[in-house]
Amino acid sequence: MQLLDMGTGGGKLLKKFNHPAKNTQVTEAWEPNIKLLKQTLAIEGVRVIENEHEADIPVADNSLDMITNSHAAFDAELVKQKLKQNGLFITQQVGALNNYSLSRYLDHNYQIAYPDNTLFNTVMTFEKLDFEIIYFA
Repeated sequence: MQLLDMGTGGGKLLKKFNHPAKNTQVTEAWEPNIKLLKQTLAIEGVRVIENEHEADIPVADNSLDMITNSHAAFDAELVKQKLKQNGLFITQQVGALNNYSLSRYLDHNYQIAYPDNTLFNTVMTFEKLDFEIIYFA
């Protein structure tokens, strides 16, 4: 089973998956994390892919069984293109309304940076691409 973890950061969460290193790839766009990953995950056999834009997935089409993504940006169409048939995309995202009340409390002029980044819109995007939504909350 081929796994890609998008925007893996320092790789701490990925290590908890205990997925075979030879079947694991990660993307990362932040240079300090890339250096760390080359000193940790790469020497264990995980393929570390540097990308300029965190939503990029520079791997072959239809090559992944699972893509995980904790908080990195993504393009739903690109995710679909890279997954094999019946592949899984598992993500945890922060939406436009997360911490809105606190932000408004601290800054009365606070404006939502990405107002369309909502759970509803994301689910609709994936459903239009024929993804089966297994769970969302």
